[in-house]
Amino acid sequence: MTPACSLILGLLTTVLPGADWPEFRGAGANGIAQGRFPGQDGSFPPPDWTVPVPGQGWSSPVVRDGLLVLTAAVPDGESAKLWSFVVLGLDAANGKPRFRVTVFERPADSLPKIHSKNSHASPTPVLTNRGIVVHFGHVGTALVDFQGKVLWRTEGLYSKPVHGGGASPVVVGGKVLIPCDGLDLQALVALDLETGKESWRLDRKAGASKTFSFATPCPNGKNNGLVLSAASDILQQVDASTGKEIWRFPYTGYSVVPRPFQVTEDLVVLSTGYDKPKLLCVRLGELKPGQERLAWSIEKNAPLTPTPLMVDGRLLVLADNGVLSALEPETGKQLWQERLQGAYSASPILAGKQVLTVSETGKMTIFTAADKFSRVASFELKERSLASPALAGGWLYIRGEKGLSAWKMRAD
Repeated sequence: MTPACSLILGLLTTVLPGADWPEFRGAGANGIAQGRFPGQDGSFPPPDWTVPVPGQGWSSPVVRDGLLVLTAAVPDGESAKLWSFVVLGLDAANGKPRFRVTVFERPADSLPKIHSKNSHASPTPVLTNRGIVVHFGHVGTALVDFQGKVLWRTEGLYSKPVHGGGASPVVVGGKVLIPCDGLDLQALVALDLETGKESWRLDRKAGASKTFSFATPCPNGKNNGLVLSAASDILQQVDASTGKEIWRFPYTGYSVVPRPFQVTEDLVVLSTGYDKPKLLCVRLGELKPGQERLAWSIEKNAPLTPTPLMVDGRLLVLADNGVLSALEPETGKQLWQERLQGAYSASPILAGKQVLTVSETGKMTIFTAADKFSRVASFELKERSLASPALAGGWLYIRGEKGLSAWKMRAD
């Protein structure tokens, strides 16, 4: 093979940085992509296109090889006596539909009462080599191929959620990892990606008085098959291939939403949830003699919902009330703080050297966040938005209450 052929083959088989956004928080689960946001110098253009999305859902958009996928829960008219749980496949460049498939149907009286900030379709799908893993909390999990054919369905992992579903699935080493933290079950469950059958189940055994939580697991380390899973009163490091617990770190908290976030090779941060959130930084791996698992903690302005972000070696923490803090990841020392307008549920994302946040009322803000906060541009989506944004293939995607809006990114 000639060098030229080798180069062409490499371009065809390698996913370029920023080309895909295959799961919650994107490739690497860190909320980072390439390119530049379209809004600059104080102005932000209107979206290049917007498409309506049926029903309800706060799952984030995911993208792979030009296919954009969303999930939604769609009622059967005004009576809403029957709900359909659907997967939508769209062209990532223009929003035109490719497929729509219903994977589950449920009568309304079988569904739980959901929180005002939740939906019946909040968990974000995962795009894998095998297909699209979709999850609707206690309703069920399914694998759908890239043409919309359902390959398998798994139901009945648990039956008593509180406030509805929320945690997104994670795929590691051929296992679909699903947090099941309701009233009847508190466990991390693994399904086989090929068949949908249960591979293992790890009980929390945390003794929490309030057992419900919604935190998406975080793959830990350099593809070593370990994951970090947070729930009420407990953080667990788990071997994804076997379900073996490597270590556990107890704390006090419930209704945990932010995903554990690895900030260095040796440190991970997490929020403890309600009643009063704390931001905890925990040491990974084996501890040295006399060393404690907890590296540092912060009680003020910890997030209840948004997952943190790393920006130029700094830990950026967005609280639900709009307080934005830049911290030194090794010590928790505050470097600077700023207050954004509004309340926040969506997690911030980074492109190049700029950060984008989206408030619950749809206010989009772009800023730089290195040595200090510097606002770049803002835009009003003019509709409610709780889903975290996605960046893929040179496009920015924002899901609102009524539809999906897309902007063409600028070149670096």
